[in-house]
Amino acid sequence: MSFEDPTDRYGGPYDSDIPAADDLPDLLPGTFLGERYRLDQELSHPGSSLIWRAFDTKLHRPVLIHALAPQSRRTPAVLDAARRAAMATDSRFLRVLDAVVAGPGEPASWIVSEYAPGKSVQELLETGPLSALEAAWIAHEIADAMAPLHAQGVFHERIHPGTVLVTSTGNLKISGLLVEAALHPQPGDNSRPWPDREVADVTDIGRVLYACLVSRWPVGHGHRPSAESAATMSWGLPPAPTDSHGWLTPREVRAGVSPALDVLCDQILSQTPRYDEVPLRTANEIARSLRRTLGSADAAADLERRIRFPVGPAPRAGEEAWQPEESFTPPSDQLERAEEYGPDDEGYWSPEAAAGKWGHQAEPVPWTSDPRTTQLFPAVQDGPEKPEAEPALAKSRPRNRRWPPALMAAVGVVMVVCLIIAGARHSGGSTPQAASKPTALKVARAQEFDPSRDGGDAKENHDEVPFAIDADPSTAWHTLVYHNSAKLGNLKPGVGLVVDLGRVTEVTSVKVQLVGSGTDISVWRPTNDVSSDDPPMTTVKDWTQIAEMSGAGSTVTLEPSGQTKCRHLLIYLTQLPPKSTARFQGGIANVTVTGS
Repeated sequence: MSFEDPTDRYGGPYDSDIPAADDLPDLLPGTFLGERYRLDQELSHPGSSLIWRAFDTKLHRPVLIHALAPQSRRTPAVLDAARRAAMATDSRFLRVLDAVVAGPGEPASWIVSEYAPGKSVQELLETGPLSALEAAWIAHEIADAMAPLHAQGVFHERIHPGTVLVTSTGNLKISGLLVEAALHPQPGDNSRPWPDREVADVTDIGRVLYACLVSRWPVGHGHRPSAESAATMSWGLPPAPTDSHGWLTPREVRAGVSPALDVLCDQILSQTPRYDEVPLRTANEIARSLRRTLGSADAAADLERRIRFPVGPAPRAGEEAWQPEESFTPPSDQLERAEEYGPDDEGYWSPEAAAGKWGHQAEPVPWTSDPRTTQLFPAVQDGPEKPEAEPALAKSRPRNRRWPPALMAAVGVVMVVCLIIAGARHSGGSTPQAASKPTALKVARAQEFDPSRDGGDAKENHDEVPFAIDADPSTAWHTLVYHNSAKLGNLKPGVGLVVDLGRVTEVTSVKVQLVGSGTDISVWRPTNDVSSDDPPMTTVKDWTQIAEMSGAGSTVTLEPSGQTKCRHLLIYLTQLPPKSTARFQGGIANVTVTGS
């Protein structure tokens, strides 16, 4: 596998058979395509297509239209790529809805995609680097969304700040899957082997993370910038500086970068990572590493604030940051627009309208990381700010209020009676009840259950098994991905984990935090020797089911119908939640057993 520079793939000249500007259709606002899509506003003109915001008059919703020259030799390949891209149903992709060949008398062929108001990462980086939390979350969402497609041999090959969109609600949308590569092909695209295509996507995810952390773009071949690329801007960003090892790590470029993300970025981008770290070479590896770093943190709220309340662009070298004048007064047209607290004609709220008079909020809390745990935490500020005095909202309490003596005596009598009753109840024998109250039991260890006699192969991510009992819901054990059937591809009756409680004890409930929703789950005990040190691992037929739940959500509590005493429990998954249209995967994030 070789590391190839994406600058050549979408930074250099395109193929000569891509239509020139004069070959593209001449479209005007108000034009209808297919007697259904009304073109409202041209958003961009990249040279190979026209991108319009349009309105679907049949389903009454805004859409995105890529208008293509109907006579171009490239158009059939682009439409075919769009149809194949429609397989990506993950909500983190800007979904392709239709691909239409121009009919008689129609000015263009076109691709219809969903429309999501927001800003690209390229636009966000115009104001400077993102926070550690925002950068890690964006990279995780890209990697986590691409990993299932990579398993099917589908690659983006054009991941960059311009194809990653942050919506007005702070969520992520990846645009241009397959379509971007078909619109802007490069020599050798179709002949590259599967591993090289995967490495290209993985490297691009690392570059996006790098750019989010330091507002620099790593350009050049083999982690070395060429003489030409070192002086160019990519996606509006200056090139990343280098040394003899290659690109400098983010912490060497900008002070204050999270140490955990600095190491992770180097693991992705370096052919030989520093500090003897293990390189990350798949999207799934990146997603898992970032998931451990992020923990339960989510940057959607921070990114939403960044979209709704944008700041001015970062100053260029030699420029001073813009400072408002003391007597600054907004122009009258801005004051008028500030009073328009409503949606536009398409039903979408602008950031100003949605924020209304509550739009002036504090900057998002900066995030840092603990090098001992690699998790991200809010940075501690220099000192607490003293709140401003609040206006009085109620009358002050009257002074010198005295209770009548008779009322005080009555209260005293009631208190004495209550104490006598409480003491009598306490002496009546509540201690045995407290002693029998169920308590959480410590799980000594866990192991995967996928016996060959039942059709298994003992390859259900055994390295992730400890994550199911580490009391950290942000980590999880995952099953393999199964195709075409939620019942584990009809290959086996189920898979699961066997947990060891360390001793024979009475089990009253088993609480399981699951990955995804729609899991069929059950709990089993050994049929014969419940006190053996070694649980039965040959077949599920050696176990007896004691509780079950169909279509469980993210958390389920299973309680045995009768008294159950055992040392080992089998948590068994027989139907998995969907990961995409025809792919299914389940998992267990945490197991809590209670007993007495």
